[in-house]
This record gives sequence, C-alpha cells and structure tokens, in this order.
Amino acid sequence: MFRYFSLFSLLGIFFLTACSPETPVVKQAKPIVVSTQELHPTTETLWIDVSGVTTAPQEVSVRSKAAGFIQKIHFQEGAFVQKGSLLISLDDGIQQSELALAKAKYQQARVAFELAQQNYQRGQKLMQEKAISQEQWDALQARHAQAQAFVQECKANLQHAQELLSYTKILAPTDGFITKAAFKEGDFLQEKNRIVSRIIQKNPLYVEFAPADRTLHDVSITLDNQVRVYTNTTYLPAKLNYISPVQNTLNGTRSLRARILGQHSLLPGQFVSVRLEKETIEHAYRIPQKAVLQLPNGRYQVFILKDGCAEARIISVTQWDGTDWIVRMQNLQEGRLLITDQLIKLRDQLPVQQKSAEVPA
Repeated sequence: MFRYFSLFSLLGIFFLTACSPETPVVKQAKPIVVSTQELHPTTETLWIDVSGVTTAPQEVSVRSKAAGFIQKIHFQEGAFVQKGSLLISLDDGIQQSELALAKAKYQQARVAFELAQQNYQRGQKLMQEKAISQEQWDALQARHAQAQAFVQECKANLQHAQELLSYTKILAPTDGFITKAAFKEGDFLQEKNRIVSRIIQKNPLYVEFAPADRTLHDVSITLDNQVRVYTNTTYLPAKLNYISPVQNTLNGTRSLRARILGQHSLLPGQFVSVRLEKETIEHAYRIPQKAVLQLPNGRYQVFILKDGCAEARIISVTQWDGTDWIVRMQNLQEGRLLITDQLIKLRDQLPVQQKSAEVPA
C-alpha cells in the first residue's frame, strides 16, 4: 500500500511540474551595424555610349589622265604635300612627238593663212576696180575662210597636245598627307589603273557613329547635344555637324557626325568610343552600385536608415556611370542616410545601427 502511494505521489509531482506556467526567455537580437551615406542631389547628364570611327574631312584620289611608264616618283610616302606639287613623272616621249607635230601643223596653217589673207586683200581691191569677176572673188573669199578655219583647227590640236603632255606630270590636287604609292617606278599605267595614290587631310578630323534607334527613343537630338570622344582614359570634346534625317531600315540606326575639337593624335580610320548627350537631370542622386539591390521582379531597391530601422525604397535607375547608379529624385529625399552595406542581411523595418567610431564593426 505504501509502495503504491509513493508511486502516485511521484507521478503527481512530475505532472504538476511539467504543467506549471513559465515564460520562455527570448533573446533580443542586436541591431545590424551598417555604413551610411548622406544623400545630396546633383545635376547629372545621361549619355548614350556607342562606337565610332574617325574620318578625314577630305580624301582625294590622285589619278593619272594618261597611260604610260612611270619615269620618276617625286614624293615621300606618308609625307605632307602641297597642292600643285609634282608627284609622278611619266615617260613623255610620245606626247613630245605629238606636240612637235601639232606645232609644225599650226605653223604651216599660219603661213597658208597669211598667203590667203594677202590674196584676199588684193582681190578686194581688184573687185572694187571691177578687174576680176564675181566668181573669182567668191573663190578668194572661200580660200580665205578655209585657211582661217584650218588655223583654228591646228591651234586646237596644239593645245590638246600640250594638255596631253601636261598629263605626264601628275600633280597634287590638294594639300594633305599622301598615302602609299600604288605603283613603282617602271610600271606601266593603263587606263583602268589610274589611281596612283590618295591624299588625306587630318585636320579637322571627324567622327562618324550610328546609335541604335532603341537608345534614341523619346530623345531629341540637335546640333547642340554634347559629344565626347574617348581615347584611353581621356576624352576630347566634339561638335555635332550632321544628323541624318532618316533612319537606316537595315540595322535600325541613325547616322551622326561630329567634328573633333582640341589637340589630338588621332588618325583617320581609327575606332573610338563616343558618348552622346541624351538628357540632363537637374535633381538626381549618385548611389553606389553596392548599395542597390535588384529584386527578382527586375526592380531596384535601396535601404534608408530611418528611426533606427532599415526602410526599403524602390528606386528608378537611369544609367550606370563608373561605380554609381544615377537615380532620379523619386522616393528619395535630400539629407536621408543611405545604407551602403550589409544589404543581404537587411529586411524592411529591421533594426539597424549606424556604424561609428565607438561601435566595433
């Protein structure tokens, strides 16, 4: 009996102890220590980045107007030449012979014309004295006119021969830097191979580029839009001077051209990076990329320190410049503290503490 009583007593004590109400101890989580950055609006320019190629303002082909063997090349390839300077001499033996023949024929025609002129003057006097018939006078007039026309014909042939001779001297059509010669001394220039070199002007230099239509959506492009041409780590200002009035339907681009300003060492045909001004935002914020979270739905979010808590804000990013996002003033206010680290640990309204010298990191 005593044994059963002891057993029931022990069981009662166990159940009473297990059912006694006790408040569980909950550990209070420490606020997450975060770094912050104070927000201040600035004026920011949005850019369109595109590749471009430099072009010379003028590229002139040096051509030969006559066929013949190249006798002498007078220029240094890649050097600067002035307009009218002698570049190439062709063998002019045939042209010299044709010029001599044209001179002889012209001289012969002049002598014949002088004789016809004398006969014409004598016949005119005799006609006044009625010493010759009308038929004889008409014949004298005809011979005089024929001799005069023959002089003009021989003179034209002489000028043509002189022009053909001048074609054997190929001159620079403009100032500029001359490229590599397409032929060498001793080569024969045929009519189909008339381009012997090219002359390129390096200054001023232009850059041509073609932004995609999707990047120009709702953007008004005028000649006043800023253009920057980047070379390595520096950039050169440029001035728009051509905007295509139509869009290229084959690749969906629009052709633009700008004149490069300032001193530079660029060459025609060089590929460069170009930035075209898209828009200027008067009140914008620069937010470090590390302080921005991209959500699964594609939207962008930052955290603001407010009343000791992290407050989530959805933002509208415009462009990434360097290590910063350029953000419009939507959902952000000047002077607010932007949280710049610990983003993976943060949630909306989660307690946080601003990092300071007294609080260990």
